[in-house]
Amino acid sequence: MLAFVQVRILLWDMFVGMDTTWQLTFELAWIGLVGVIFAGLLAPLEALGWWAGWYGDEIDMTLNP
Repeated sequence: MLAFVQVRILLWDMFVGMDTTWQLTFELAWIGLVGVIFAGLLAPLEALGWWAGWYGDEIDMTLNP
């Protein structure tokens, strides 16, 4: 646990010491990463909704002779 605290302090010191442009770049990358993970967690729910028929699409069950 102590090692994680030291790594966090090291990363925070590096982040604070960066130029404003680099700080913005890393913040945007972090927001993008969180967005991708969130979308990845929601993707199975969308597929499940399609499979379960939650979207109300009618399925054509007629056979063409």
